[in-house]
Amino acid sequence: MSETQSTQLGNSAQSNIEAVVKLEQKALVERSLGDRIGDAIATFSGSMQFFILHVLVFVAWAFVNFGFIRAIPPFDPYPFSFLTMAVSMEAVLLSCFVLMRQNRMCGSPTVETV
Repeated sequence: MSETQSTQLGNSAQSNIEAVVKLEQKALVERSLGDRIGDAIATFSGSMQFFILHVLVFVAWAFVNFGFIRAIPPFDPYPFSFLTMAVSMEAVLLSCFVLMRQNRMCGSPTVETV
């Protein structure tokens, strides 16, 4: 490949990259409020802060309901049926947010043009 062809290929690739960036920025700006909220929830649910928060809540739940914290009476005795139900409902809702975000990403203009 000659140097001229290499330069032309580089310029073409650069212009394509710039076009993709513009399309992605436009798609981000045009998201609805619901899409923005859903994206924020999906992003947070995939973070280390989310994981640590859940570990702390589960440990606190266990401590309270095993009776280790005398100031708070146990409200969900072992095997923690209420916790199981709450976590199951959370999983359903979070999976919906993640799937909606993936659907939006698959339908974005940059994916369609590639």
